[in-house]
This record gives sequence, structure tokens and C-alpha cells, in this order.
Amino acid sequence: MKIQTILRGIRQADNRFGLIRPGDKIAVAVSGGKDSMLLLTALRQYQKFPHTDFELVGIHVDVGFEEFDHDLMTGYCRDHDLPLQIEKTRIFPILELDKNRGTQGQIQCSLCSKLKKGVLVVCIAKGARMEIPNGNSYFNAGDIVYVVTGREKT
Repeated sequence: MKIQTILRGIRQADNRFGLIRPGDKIAVAVSGGKDSMLLLTALRQYQKFPHTDFELVGIHVDVGFEEFDHDLMTGYCRDHDLPLQIEKTRIFPILELDKNRGTQGQIQCSLCSKLKKGVLVVCIAKGARMEIPNGNSYFNAGDIVYVVTGREKT
């Protein structure tokens, strides 16, 4: 699939449903996998379309796996001018506790997911750090809370 196909789908959905409004600030949860990297890349390209005025940041929640290497993800973002914030956490030690393991000793994916979602909510509430060309260095919590809860009613 070509990026143009993805961009066409984003444009058509945005035009039909009004998904992105002028001044919106969009945070994309980035795992480093192909799906989230493609979404961040496509939205960055979509910013170049006429009549699209929104700000964008990728947020990666580092759960603390020792072997996870950020170099490929950060290098790609740097090379493609994609804003990325890495939020370091200590989620992995929590997952390793015996009381948090499944009946066969496995790490619970659902717990990890809930904890990562909590980190994303906190990032949004604090204001996701990023560099914006106009000199601002953060997102206001009220501006992007719709990423988690839906747009505020005006």
C-alpha cells in the first residue's frame, strides 16, 4: 500500500466527519511498530495539505524493558521531522511482581496496557512536551484531552 492511499483515506474521513479542526493538537501513541509509525508519518504528511492546521506529537511510553532499543524509532523520527516524546516509566518492575502475574506466571498484557494508557493520560494532562515551530513548547491539557475523552463541547 502506498502512502498516497493512506493520505487519501485520512483526507476523505476528515472531510466527511470533520475529525481534525483548525488548531487541534493530536497526540499519537507510538510503539515503534509499523502501524503507529505509519500513522504518525501519514499525519505529518497530512499537515502539508491545504486547509489543515493542526499540531502533532508522537508519544512513546517506555515501559522499562531492558532490551528495548529506541535508536531505530528516534532515528526515523529525526530523519523524517516527526515530533516524538519518549516517556520513561518503571512499568516493567510492576508487571514482574508475583501478585501481578497470571496463573501460569506470565506477564499480564491487560495490566501493561492499562498502565501505559494511564501514562498517556498523565502526559496529556501535564502537556505533552514537544517543539513547535511557533515557539511554544507544550500542549495545553484542555486542548488535547479529546484524544482520550472526546472533544469538549463549546
